[in-house]
Amino acid sequence: MLWLWVPWVEIWMTDTGKKAYYANTKLIKSKFLTKNAKMKIHKVIIRPVVMYSSQIWTLTAKDENNLRIFERQKLRKIFGPVNIDKIWRIRKNMEIDKLTEGADVVRIIKA
Repeated sequence: MLWLWVPWVEIWMTDTGKKAYYANTKLIKSKFLTKNAKMKIHKVIIRPVVMYSSQIWTLTAKDENNLRIFERQKLRKIFGPVNIDKIWRIRKNMEIDKLTEGADVVRIIKA
């Protein structure tokens, strides 16, 4: 079945992604798992839920931006803040791109 109502797809992809993230939030916030293990959880569980049926989406610039914002929010929680000279700050977008080697969800969908 082909869905033509694009705003519904936008709401669906972020809502189901949030549900997948919060269902696994105990694992992602766990101090016993390494960042590599948390990234595998993100790549294997959360990202496929967000990308479900992405072949039929017509991605607008707004949709791409929303997907990137969603993924960066979750990756910031996985990688945590940065301590520079005893001052804590959140990671910038470029730092997250370096850590993930530039493989964001939009690039994967368009590939």
